[in-house]
Amino acid sequence: MSLAEKRTAIGHNPFHKLLRIASNVEANEVRALVGSFLFVVVLMAAYYILRPVRDAMASDWTDAEVSWLWTLNFFISTAVVALYGVLVSHFRLRLLVPAI
Repeated sequence: MSLAEKRTAIGHNPFHKLLRIASNVEANEVRALVGSFLFVVVLMAAYYILRPVRDAMASDWTDAEVSWLWTLNFFISTAVVALYGVLVSHFRLRLLVPAI
């Protein structure tokens, strides 16, 4: 099946027609759209699964330990964002984004 035939077959798919009505999604964008949607669903599910664990850990720790946890989280996040900024300024996004 050629690429043009695949695009035509995707264009007649009822799911693609529904997406086309709801938004301006082209036939070659459907896989990326579904993949990104599933990624967000899995990410949110993982968050809601780990949330009780996070809350239970915080209830077992003292206020000083929780304070250190938030402080370390702040500094590590700041360092990672700064490192990413340096990488973005030195490498092409075509190479950097897939690597990350």
